[in-house]
Amino acid sequence: MVILIISIFCSNFLLKLLLPSLNKNLIDKPNQRSSHTSPCITGGGVAFIIVHLAISIFLSNYNQNLNSTLNITMSCLPLAIVGFIDDYKGVRNYIRFSIQIIVSILIIYSSNIVQIENNFILSSVVYIFLAITSCTVINFTNFMDGLDGLVAGCMTVIFIVCAISINQSNSILALIGALIGFLFLNWHPAKVFMGDVGSTYLGAIYIGFVYLSTTWDQALGLILVSTPLMSDALICLIRRFISKQSIFKAHKLHLYQRLHQAGLSHNLVSIIYILGCIAMGIAFLGWGLKASLCLAFVEIFVGYLLDRRVATAFY
Repeated sequence: MVILIISIFCSNFLLKLLLPSLNKNLIDKPNQRSSHTSPCITGGGVAFIIVHLAISIFLSNYNQNLNSTLNITMSCLPLAIVGFIDDYKGVRNYIRFSIQIIVSILIIYSSNIVQIENNFILSSVVYIFLAITSCTVINFTNFMDGLDGLVAGCMTVIFIVCAISINQSNSILALIGALIGFLFLNWHPAKVFMGDVGSTYLGAIYIGFVYLSTTWDQALGLILVSTPLMSDALICLIRRFISKQSIFKAHKLHLYQRLHQAGLSHNLVSIIYILGCIAMGIAFLGWGLKASLCLAFVEIFVGYLLDRRVATAFY
């Protein structure tokens, strides 16, 4: 609890300290995928990253069991650096994707989820699959960062479930607290966005925590906690591909964006997604993987109903 309180305070304090500098150099102007209508400060994710990293390093000096989470945290830093540069002046897609692949490989290696010496061919296939999964989660998390408090709120819930499920709670608590401290300024009306530096880091660190699972059932269960976020991004991607739209072009066709366009407030849409993550977390922690799978289908069906009856048309 002390770690949580300290990280909340430090993250909020550091973010407020950085705001004047961010306001001069990092302004997110409305574009084709924006849900905001006026320029806003971005790059605020750097605050919770610094706090999480600093506390993780401090804790690892007193508890060697936390070295695995620290290794994953360090592995995610190149992605955060590129994300910060992207927020500042933009980065070419091939550079961004190359760093994502490198970071994904580092995360898999740091988590030690794959033992290559047992069966090289099978392990290599698993390695490739996990790398693709990692890049997917990183990008989907980034895609979903489009409404005030949406990703920060959902990820706070997801990391709480991770902290309970895997034996790395202190390090994850530092990230939870840092996110809460950020959320005070990111909830609607947001004073600052986390930017690519924050969203890609959260996606990477999340999949890294998943890979610390002791069983594949546990790993899948932790992935399913993010069903509201990941299913929205995945279904939107599939629909755009089927509609022969460029999947690389900016858009506002995610369900959360179309719900907002239909008149639902930032707060209401974010709360719907956060509650979905809470329900998935309770199902997984309380009743296990089978309950999570059942609830995931229910939530996807609820998303279908919202898409048909509430959201603006997909076009």
